[in-house]
Parts: sequence; structure tokens; C-alpha cells
Amino acid sequence: MKSRLLLALTLFASLSTPLWADEGVSFSHKDWELTCDNTLTCRAAGYSAEEGAGGSVLLTRAGGPDSLTHGRVVLADTGDDDAQHVLIAALCWRGAYNEGYGFWLLDNALQGTSQLITDSGSEYHDGVISEAQKGRGIGDCWSTAAWGWDGRQFVQSSEATTGMCRAIRAGGAWQLPTLVTEVKPAG
Repeated sequence: MKSRLLLALTLFASLSTPLWADEGVSFSHKDWELTCDNTLTCRAAGYSAEEGAGGSVLLTRAGGPDSLTHGRVVLADTGDDDAQHVLIAALCWRGAYNEGYGFWLLDNALQGTSQLITDSGSEYHDGVISEAQKGRGIGDCWSTAAWGWDGRQFVQSSEATTGMCRAIRAGGAWQLPTLVTEVKPAG
């Protein structure tokens, strides 16, 4: 009797597997989504935080025991890129009241040598990478810098401090530049 029941369960399970495979499954957790389709191909998509420069990675593995996992990266489309370059940003460090993003310029195929622009960037907007860091928590002194896109590369366009940390006013007492330029498009 037990062997007939076991045989019936095995037969039922083998016949019903295609029925379960027709539905596929999916779930998400924090910045990740996982989906497996009816062919048992699974895809895991990870997303950057909603703030800052964004991107996503997709890992795909077809069903079957000898399948390889393939990865792809998609960066946020800001409309400022050219056809030859991509700008990648990643959080490099975080302190009590500051954080610094690394910004790298790479070729569009993501295979050439990367150029580090800064490891203390704050944001990217309209072709400009900017950096703004507090000298201390109350924000009475700052250091700033910027790099502008000239059509070929990012060129440092400014660097300044707001002077000594003396609690004279929020944001600092003065703007004391050490680099002042105007970035013009490469000809």
C-alpha cells in the first residue's frame, strides 16, 4: 500500500511540475527584485538608492544545471552623456556629517581605464560634479569644489573654502576660492 501511494505521489508530482512552472514567481526585498519565469530562468535586479546618481544591475541565469549567470549594468540616463563615455558614482565614505561619492569616467563599453574625478563628490547635475563638505557638524565652515564636462572630460572648475570654523555664521563667513575657471566645450 505504501509503495502504491509513493508511486502515485511521484507520478502526480512529475505531471504537475509543468503546471507550477507556468506561473513563475517573483518577490522583492529592499533594493532587489527576483523573478523566475515559466522556463525556470531567474533574474535578480538590484537598484541604487533613490537619491544621487543611479543605476541597476541585472543577473540572469537560465534554468538547468549547467547554466551560467550573466550580468548587465544600466546607469541612469541623465541626457548629458555622450556616445563614448559613462559616468559612474558610488558611495566611497561616510562620516558623522559628511559623505563622499566617487565619480569615475569610463568608456561606454566599461572596458577601458577609468578616470577617478573625485572620491568626495556630493552630486552630479547638468554636466557638473559638485563637492560640498562641512568642516564640522554645525556647518559654520565648508569646503567646495566642482568639475565640469567639456565634451571630452571632466575639468576641475572651482575650489574654495568658507574660511575658519569660528561659529560666525551658518555656511561660513566668506567665500575664499583657490581655483576659479570657466569650462568651455572642447572644440
